[in-house]
Amino acid sequence: MMIDTGASLVVLSREDARQVGINPAPADFTARAATANGVVLVASVVLKEVAIGEVIVRNVPAAVFPTTSFRSGC
Repeated sequence: MMIDTGASLVVLSREDARQVGINPAPADFTARAATANGVVLVASVVLKEVAIGEVIVRNVPAAVFPTTSFRSGC
């Protein structure tokens, strides 16, 4: 997992999403996201809670990418 403190959206790989109990169906990938490699369809989700140390944020909008290919530029 990587944390980008300047990111405007929480993004999960499909694998990371599955590990936390989120498993979007193929039909859920309807939102468009612009990446360095072009536009991809993602699944919009809301995370019940995101915690880093003692900081907790609830009801966090997020996107699940269909593959882990978005990590290739890291």
